Amino acid sequence: MDVTLSELLASFMESPLVVWVKTLGPLGSCEDIGSEEPVSMYMELVDGVFLHKI
Repeated sequence: MDVTLSELLASFMESPLVVWVKTLGPLGSCEDIGSEEPVSMYMELVDGVFLHKI
């Protein structure tokens, strides 16, 4: 079972809690909805600033 970091990140970003949080506003540094980079969205969730704002 060889899972890469990008596969783990993609799996996490598709989890129900992350999907729900994404309904509250855009994540990541991109402004076009749907074009966010997974790493950017993950970092915004991890640093807690986005969650603190909501």
